[in-house]
Amino acid sequence: TLVLLLLFLLVYGMPLGWSWLMVPVLLLVQLLLICGVTFSESALTPLYPDLKLLMNNVLMLMFFLSGVFFDTSRLKGWLAVLLDLNPMVHIIHAWRDVLLFGRLPDLAALGLVMLFSLALCGLGLYLLRRYDRLYPRLA
Repeated sequence: TLVLLLLFLLVYGMPLGWSWLMVPVLLLVQLLLICGVTFSESALTPLYPDLKLLMNNVLMLMFFLSGVFFDTSRLKGWLAVLLDLNPMVHIIHAWRDVLLFGRLPDLAALGLVMLFSLALCGLGLYLLRRYDRLYPRLA
């Protein structure tokens, strides 16, 4: 899908810029966040089956509040602070900055998302290893 998006941007006259070199970094940060959420959820769902339903709803809510359909940078006050807690908000802003506006993303925010993602990956892997012996008994 990313290749199609890049082709679409080129066809419609979006110039290639130095900011596009950030695409692999953005992919890495987003992949780490996805892996962290996946590892953590897959470690806990066999132990707490209702977590699957809760996570489906939480992830859907976070998707709609991530700024995919609106620009969260226009929000002010406590709502902006609340939405900034969602790490996908910063990743989506970074994608927009790089692909649509041709500028470098907020590297500080992206660094915080990367640190959070690495911590979540570590937590997920720790939980997977810790509860590994319990999973066969649950089947």
